This record gives sequence, C-alpha cells and structure tokens, in this order.
Amino acid sequence: MQLVTLNALRLIFSLFLLLFYQTVWGQEKEPKIIALKLSSGKISGVLPAAGILVHDVRFDTSSVGLEESAMEVRMIKLSKGFHGSIAEFFKTRTALDNNSPLTLHFFVKRMVLSNHIYYNASQSSRKFDNVEVPGIAFTAELYLQDNNSNVYIPVFRVDTTITGQKQINFGGGQIYVEAALSACLTKMVETNWEKVHSSGRKLEAKQLNEYYTKRFAIPILQTTEPTKGLYLSYEDFRNNKPHPIEFTVEEGDKGDFLYIKNEKGDQILQHELWGYCDGKDMFIFSASNYFKLTRNSNSFMIYGAKYQFSTKKVKIFAARENSINFA
Repeated sequence: MQLVTLNALRLIFSLFLLLFYQTVWGQEKEPKIIALKLSSGKISGVLPAAGILVHDVRFDTSSVGLEESAMEVRMIKLSKGFHGSIAEFFKTRTALDNNSPLTLHFFVKRMVLSNHIYYNASQSSRKFDNVEVPGIAFTAELYLQDNNSNVYIPVFRVDTTITGQKQINFGGGQIYVEAALSACLTKMVETNWEKVHSSGRKLEAKQLNEYYTKRFAIPILQTTEPTKGLYLSYEDFRNNKPHPIEFTVEEGDKGDFLYIKNEKGDQILQHELWGYCDGKDMFIFSASNYFKLTRNSNSFMIYGAKYQFSTKKVKIFAARENSINFA
C-alpha cells in the first residue's frame, strides 16, 4: 500500500471522475448498495476529550465510492452509516475521558474510493505516463471544542491519497478507508493537546459554520436554471458562464457532432469543447459523445462514459467521467 500526499506526487485526478461501462450507465438503473464494514481495533492511545463527533461536508454524500461490473453498478456505503462508522472506528481505538469539557469535531471534506485513481510518479508531463491504481482520495479537518468557553480550535488537516494493488471491490475498499482513518488517528494520538488548547487559534461556532457553508458557494450549484451555451472549459461549467453561441448537435452511430455557424452561415464542426447546456440540461463531451450531467447532492453524475480499445488491445482512449465533485 502506498501513501501519497498531494505535495509528494503530482496527482492527476480527472475531477474525481470514476469509470463505468456505457451499457450500465446508459440505462440509468438504480445502483445496488454494498455495505462496507470497518473492523474493530485495539486501543492505541488516549484522547483528552469526552467524545468525537463526525461531520459530513463532502460534495457527494450519497456514497463513498462506486464499484462497476459489466452488468451493474454498485454504490459503496459504510455499513453503520457515514457518521456512525467513522465515529466507532475512532472510539474503539482510543480511550476517551468522559469527564473532559472537550469535544473533538472531525469534518470529512472528501472520501472517494475508486479503482481509477491517476498519479504521475515519474513527474512526466505526458498524459499516458500516468499510473492508474485503486485507492482512496481523502481530506479531513479536526477541531477541538472547549465546551466551557464554546470555542473551536483547529488541530490538523489531512489531505492525502492512498493507493495499493487491491481493487476496491475485492477487499481494497475497507483497507483504503481504514488506512486513511488510521493516519488521522495516529496524528490525534501524537498531538500535543495541551499546546493546542493553550495557544491554538480560537474560533466561534459562527465562523466555523461560515467556513464550511462557503465551500458550497459555487455558481453552478446555486442556480436552478443553467445558462444556455458552450462550455469551452471546466471553469465555464463551474461558474455557470458558458459562451452564448448558437449551436446544433447531431447524434450519430460514430459519435455526437456539435456545429456552430460562422459569419457566412456555414456549419463549423467543433472539437475542443468541454460540454454544452441547452438551457435545461447540461452535457459533457467524452469518448466522442455528449453525456447528460445529472445533479446528485452537490455533485453531478454522468450516465454513459465508456472504454475504447484498438484491435491490438491497446487502450487508445478512456473516458473517466462518472462523478464530478468540486473538492
């Protein structure tokens, strides 16, 4: 198993895009649920708090990952719920002080399991030098609350990617989730709590709420009616600022083709587009087709991404668009 920090390697995530086969997603079936159970552990340290509260501030709170097969899609969820599973993981591995006036608050900003995580170990800028491995992308922040003064003190932030050899659907899911949480647990146990409590920055509950609320203040998430036009880039989509150009889309057996008119009225085929909006629905370009984006919590799901292979079984194109998160 490999622990990869964002500063150690140049990570290349396609907006946290997860791969599934076109035949599955094209039918837009309700995915089946896989309950991911975390193991019980031995007590590894003492924490000077009466309890640990888990807060889910992820963009997509519906699952912790999606697992694909040729016939169906399965949604991975923690067996005792997101909050309960993580809280139990920590509580069974630490000794808490029930008489303490302190409470720990664990905010999870990202937990994405995928068999298709990209990173570039060679520092090469070439796209196809990227390595594709199973693992987890994980971000969390810990605060210490003093219940006597009702202030919140930042303790640490974990922003990491953990990869390995096991696919998430063959035991890897549990391994990667527990590895991420164990990394946090180690930092908790090693923290100088007296120093944090005495000299750490003090925040009010209002400040903390504003900080996490602001996280979701993204234009495309705040609109009920997306603007019609062409997305030349991801930023156009994110900011709900497509280019107001008239266009037509033709669907064919070999792909979808988007045309705009020039000053002479000629139809010009467009190739380098991120996607488009017809004023009602939004579409992203992938594998020679435009696929509809479906709002899912504060993220978007994409039904239809696919693989393409050459006759020599060499991968010539791989669409990875199945979940867009804004982390």
